[in-house]
Amino acid sequence: MKRSFSLIISFAVAVLLFVACNSDDNLPVDKTEVGKIDKSKYTTLTTVNDGMTRSHYIINHTLNNGADVWWQPGDKLWLYILDNLRIGSVTSNLTTGSPTAEFYFTYDFDQPQYKVNYLGNQNSTDGYFVTFGEYQWQYPPNNTDHLQNVGDCAEGTATRIVQGQYTVRMHRLPAYLCIMPYCSDPDLRTGAILKSVTITADNALRGKFDVGRYGLFDRTHAQGLGNNINMVLNGGNGFSVDNATEDQNRNAIFTVMLPGWHVLTLTFDFTSPKIPGQTLRAVKTLNNIDYHPNTMTDIVADVANYYNADNNLIGDGGTIAFSKKQTGVTVRTHKNWETLFNKESK
Repeated sequence: MKRSFSLIISFAVAVLLFVACNSDDNLPVDKTEVGKIDKSKYTTLTTVNDGMTRSHYIINHTLNNGADVWWQPGDKLWLYILDNLRIGSVTSNLTTGSPTAEFYFTYDFDQPQYKVNYLGNQNSTDGYFVTFGEYQWQYPPNNTDHLQNVGDCAEGTATRIVQGQYTVRMHRLPAYLCIMPYCSDPDLRTGAILKSVTITADNALRGKFDVGRYGLFDRTHAQGLGNNINMVLNGGNGFSVDNATEDQNRNAIFTVMLPGWHVLTLTFDFTSPKIPGQTLRAVKTLNNIDYHPNTMTDIVADVANYYNADNNLIGDGGTIAFSKKQTGVTVRTHKNWETLFNKESK
């Protein structure tokens, strides 16, 4: 017999029992395996053509355009019931990437609407907190799989259609960067390797947040706020930056960060056989920009910023200077991820 969720949360003791009974560890294996679930015993949340989720299923982004964002196996949703009670989905119908998905919850949820969160990789969250990482490790170029572990999150509202069935529309909460480096110097770029990119700002870019309760703009309840993000590329081995113009497939870098007004400074550390034994550094400071939630900002940057004022190479024993004028950086902001989905996020 189905149990009414509204009755269960009426009593504190019953809530505790409820949480224990709903632990994934207490469910029979055959009831959590994809394709073996009895839908009549579960509440189903169906996403509505705007599956805002993570990993390399954030696909088909191109310069100055949106992206297609799909759900993938292992994704999980969390119902926000109370400040101290969040209920996670026990499984889904996902066997491959898909623009829509069904997520299954135990018990008979009966309220007209529920607040819903996606909190990144289910192994990196307890259903409450999302942590925007100081170190964001990206392995292949032009790939977003790492975002699931370093802050990617979303919220939405589940609306009841009939008993036991809800639809949910999600929108993403952070802001995202797609950094596309290139090297304008034909000698320097031959064999050049971009080792890392450090992003700093005049206010917080990262921290730990209970996004279901406070969102991302209430910084008074955040923990571990920081003004820097360090992108580690290919395990420290770096990406090739031997392209004369932007080449997204070769070395695009994706970052997730807190939304809001930021003066960003990007520091590119790279090496080149032209100047052996040295780490070269290019620094680009952008204007104060309001990075909106659920947007992708493209930053195209020239890393060949190592010349002195006379445009001569710094000799051995000299100092790598940054007196070359700050050109070679283009910013295209506020591109909602709406190629196919999320038409309502403006």
